[in-house]
Amino acid sequence: MNRARLILKYTLGVLLAIPLSPLLYFQGVRVKKTMPKLPEATGNEGIAGTPEPSLRLLVLGESTMAGVGVDTHENGFAGHLARYLAAQCATGVAWNVVAKSGYSAKKAREKLVPLIAGEPADLIVVGLGANDAFELNRPWVWGRDASALITAIRAKAGNAPIVFLSMPPIKEFPAFPELVRFFIGNLSVMLAQTLMQEVKKHDRVYYVDGGLSPADWEKRYTGQYQRADFFSDGVHPSGLTYRIWAETTGGFIIENEEIMNYVKFLKIRSRSSLS
Repeated sequence: MNRARLILKYTLGVLLAIPLSPLLYFQGVRVKKTMPKLPEATGNEGIAGTPEPSLRLLVLGESTMAGVGVDTHENGFAGHLARYLAAQCATGVAWNVVAKSGYSAKKAREKLVPLIAGEPADLIVVGLGANDAFELNRPWVWGRDASALITAIRAKAGNAPIVFLSMPPIKEFPAFPELVRFFIGNLSVMLAQTLMQEVKKHDRVYYVDGGLSPADWEKRYTGQYQRADFFSDGVHPSGLTYRIWAETTGGFIIENEEIMNYVKFLKIRSRSSLS
């Protein structure tokens, strides 16, 4: 989607929302008051697979990457992804989480990137976008923020592949009234389209398009789960969702030839350093 069309689409959405803004505000306040305040997961680092890992995984982002909805990161996105990659790549994966609930892409660049350890990562996974949608960030500003974040990560963590996760399925959040799901959900779609275009401007940066839809999972696992099973509080993922989401992301990584060639190079380098 080109910039002119994006601006037009965003402007039409804003104009449509203006008459409904008092109701949207009231519903937003009500959701915030009634939603339980879940803590972030504990245990921000670990090792999956062999005790001498050859792959260093960095997970960075907002509340989902911070593990809101589960007790520890072992049961969250990072732990599940690390175990999946360790099994599929037959290697050890040392994983580390740098994430904070409520952070936008801009705030992640300002507050989280400085917390990244000095040792370069081999694979970086970024989960952001929900807060930018909630804050009504304009898509073109979001694009600039994402680009600046990529540059900052590169400067701090090296030239490893960066994988941006798909935008949260805001249109499917059961805790949100239909009106909020419609407007914020449509904005999140525009942010996703912008991010898909933005990552193409950078080398070794990727976007996982799709793979995060409780509605689709409910159909796939017919009779096994209900929609509520995929959420911890009507917004944040449950442990089940973290597992499915992480394994879907792991599948994207495994099937990406560029990323896997880089991982194979790391394994060869690791064996050489041990010999």
